[in-house]
Amino acid sequence: MNLRQISSMKEVPVLDLETGDLLGHIASWVIHPRDQRIAAWLLGRNKLFQAPLAVVTADIAEYGPRMVVVRDSQTVIRPDEVVGLPELITARMVVVGFQATTVQGRVLGSVTDLVFDTISSQIQQYYIRPQSMAGFLQNDLVLPANQVTRIESNRVVFSEGVEAIPIVNPRKQVQTA
Repeated sequence: MNLRQISSMKEVPVLDLETGDLLGHIASWVIHPRDQRIAAWLLGRNKLFQAPLAVVTADIAEYGPRMVVVRDSQTVIRPDEVVGLPELITARMVVVGFQATTVQGRVLGSVTDLVFDTISSQIQQYYIRPQSMAGFLQNDLVLPANQVTRIESNRVVFSEGVEAIPIVNPRKQVQTA
């Protein structure tokens, strides 16, 4: 598995494999809540009234250390060209910033980051900042994605017996370059 933190993708340039041209920079992303995969990367707008553009993960040729390479310029598309993508964008399915709870409603904290597999675009882990005052003094919890029962608008719901992965410094677990 090639793991990467989603926060490390902000402002990463997107390049055309054929020409090397800069096609844009990643501004955000949307997650497909049913299968916990990155549905698309959203590119920042270059002009004020330009429609937003997206790259679906299937069109990515490579995740480089400081760039993303897509097959060609035709892979940068309008979101309405992908079934369901406009709805995910409207619902703001970015997951970072969502509240993390258990099935029975116990608040675990808020999602501060995700770890995803660059090959499958599958989310592997969630970083959760505990909501208590002690949360500011401790590291984020690292919860496995296989313990997520559902993702709703503004909330990620984990199974009741979810346990954090014991990692001393979770930010050093994956490559962030």
